[in-house]
Amino acid sequence: MSRTHPHRPLPADLRAEWAADIARPPEIAAGREGRQRLLVARVGGDWLGFPPALVSATLPAGAVRRIPHRVSGTIEGLFNADGRIVACVNLERLLKTSPAGSEDGAAARMLILQWRHTQAAVRVRSALGLEEIDLSALQKLRDDASAPLAGVSRGVVMHASRPVVCLDGERLVASLQEAIE
Repeated sequence: MSRTHPHRPLPADLRAEWAADIARPPEIAAGREGRQRLLVARVGGDWLGFPPALVSATLPAGAVRRIPHRVSGTIEGLFNADGRIVACVNLERLLKTSPAGSEDGAAARMLILQWRHTQAAVRVRSALGLEEIDLSALQKLRDDASAPLAGVSRGVVMHASRPVVCLDGERLVASLQEAIE
């Protein structure tokens, strides 16, 4: 015997309450001071921690269409992000990350970064996802790190046996904005 349930719209106040609950950032448990969630992804040979407030979506890596008569090294072209056309910034070139080893591109993703009313796509070699990073263990970037990478980073921390460069959201946005303009 099959039951069918009629679809009833949610009351407006309940919908608003649920939306507020979903939008609220997760609370960090007691004893976890100094920890923050970052979206950890590999760009070039470096693991970078993106502030989650900047990341509006992660999408499978797709085709980037070249912009005619544009020879900028940091703009790869245009990317279709679920029906929105956004500039694709080559973060490896912009931040001059360490060179990547030869690895399979099957895990490549596009991060759609959003600030104010601007969006940009950046290609990453792979993404671990949201990771809880202990920022109390933040250390200075290595001496041979590029100046553009050092300019947008807060420091580096060891996480899951790999160094993660924690990015400063405001400085990253300024660098991306400059690359797009």
